[in-house]
Amino acid sequence: MSQLNSLFSYLSKCRAHSMSMGSAMASVKSAVQSLDPSLPTAECRSFVLDAIDRFAEKMEFSASAIAKLCLTKINSDDTVLTYGSSELLLKVFREAKDKGRTFRVVVLDSDVSPTGLRMATALADHNIPVTYSLYDGLSHLLPTCSKVLLSCDGITSNGSVAAAAGTSGIAMAATRANMPVLVCCETFKFSRKVIRDSLSANERGDPSLVAAVSGISHPLLSVVNLLHDATRSEYISAVVTESGIVPPSSVAVVLRELDQ
Repeated sequence: MSQLNSLFSYLSKCRAHSMSMGSAMASVKSAVQSLDPSLPTAECRSFVLDAIDRFAEKMEFSASAIAKLCLTKINSDDTVLTYGSSELLLKVFREAKDKGRTFRVVVLDSDVSPTGLRMATALADHNIPVTYSLYDGLSHLLPTCSKVLLSCDGITSNGSVAAAAGTSGIAMAATRANMPVLVCCETFKFSRKVIRDSLSANERGDPSLVAAVSGISHPLLSVVNLLHDATRSEYISAVVTESGIVPPSSVAVVLRELDQ
């Protein structure tokens, strides 16, 4: 375990620790701790590798199951608002298109980290009508949409959603407009931790990107680029997981079921 901990520590230095990383590390640790010390090294190695493969298979299954569940929420003639880029949501939209749904997607993007352009291009390549805009187009485009579909980096036990910076603003605006806000999240991204604000657990990006967008430069000015924010549970209508569609308040219940 001491060797594993040193390896996990190295990975955390390469990339800031995320909720899904924590789940993957916990899965490997659990497999190692369940080993019989009397087993030959080759058998132990094979057992741990099988556990890693099962976790990877769970990731693939989760994405496919979520895409199928979202078919019950994406109807023909819908206009779905999303934010940034997400492989999971791209799979969801492709699945809906392949099943014959006729819908449009509005992709909002960040000024600082414009990953949504990649998402919009991929949707257009799949013959899905798409509108692309930066974040400041939210107030203009939101009234043209029928629902909001978002991805996230993780959800804590109190139902707070950790996602790309800007997500909370979209969720709050949609809720105040009486528009459903759905978050797609695999259960391995559920965390037993509790976050109540965007500062308790976050990741810093390149501050020069913020300075370049704002045009501000001063030797006494410190620029911070926070990559994530926290969206409170009251701004989320439902969470779409491979286990079903649940309210954010049920995240703690799902975690208890996973433990069993």
